[in-house]
Amino acid sequence: MAKIGKIKLYGEIGRWQHSANSISTMLEQLATSHDEIEIRMHCYGGEVFEGYAIFNAIKNCEKKVTIIIDGIAASMATIIMLAADEIQIARNGFLMIHAPSGYSYGDAQKHINTAKLLRKLEATVLSEYSKRSGQKSKDFRKYLDGNDYWFTASEAKALGLVDVIIDPIEELETIDKTTAESLGSKNLFSKYVALSQPDLFNNNLKIKKMKTIALKLGLQENANETEILKKIDQLITTAQSSDVIKKELETLRLSNITSVVDEAVKQKRITADKKDQFIEVGKKAGVEILKATLETIQPAQKVTSVISKNGNNNNSEYTKLSEVPASELVEMRENDKEKYVKLFKAEYGFAPEM
Repeated sequence: MAKIGKIKLYGEIGRWQHSANSISTMLEQLATSHDEIEIRMHCYGGEVFEGYAIFNAIKNCEKKVTIIIDGIAASMATIIMLAADEIQIARNGFLMIHAPSGYSYGDAQKHINTAKLLRKLEATVLSEYSKRSGQKSKDFRKYLDGNDYWFTASEAKALGLVDVIIDPIEELETIDKTTAESLGSKNLFSKYVALSQPDLFNNNLKIKKMKTIALKLGLQENANETEILKKIDQLITTAQSSDVIKKELETLRLSNITSVVDEAVKQKRITADKKDQFIEVGKKAGVEILKATLETIQPAQKVTSVISKNGNNNNSEYTKLSEVPASELVEMRENDKEKYVKLFKAEYGFAPEM
């Protein structure tokens, strides 16, 4: 009697669950001590390139490989199964075929490159379906139009994608094609497993999720539920404290900016009606730039304080009002208003009210 090594491929194809490395390692180990290998499949698909690596590992296995579809083989799982020497499917099982999908981020050229890659993947998928079924690639092209296409066991056999229809190990609740299409691959997967092994499935799923959460929280993957919840509480407390600190810092910053602007008004560098305008400058540019800006504005002075200043410059050589002798200032204001305004503006940066 042939010695059969067994692999269970239930769930998702990818680095987090069924990776090419894990499947190929199991195949190599079983091939050294068994006559045949049996892979029981219930898989809703996953990563395309990991899937092709698994496909190649099965193809290259020196022992006969039989794949038995216990529930569903969807998406990339329908390519992996084609690598087997024999494909069996439970009478109440399903296949699901659709076009490869992916995502990209970036400019238009990056999206174009992704689209080109997906077209190439479509060509390889069609080639594998064609070779296994004996039909032409174009006969499968209609199934890669962006929709999901579900096939019962008998329909899959008629297409030439499976070899044998077998009775299920356990007689589960009947799931018809309409229900399968409405559920989608992941939900249908969960329904089959929950029906057959509810306690084991739920427990394994909980353990897997806890490991993932623990690692993302910076804990060891074997951290228990209490340790995980404690870490989450710490992160929530830290986040809340951070929000409070941010608000306090923003209030302090605004208070500092307002104080600088109030001082500028007090020093008559700006008028009170310009206060809000300069506060906005401080918010956008920062308090240091605000200070530097305000310091470049000369404080406004009363004309009487300028009159008290003396100077010996000739009227034609005056460049600002403070250089005009007091004895000439009144006469200039009365008889040479244009000159007076010019010198006043040069001194204070704005025209006087006449």
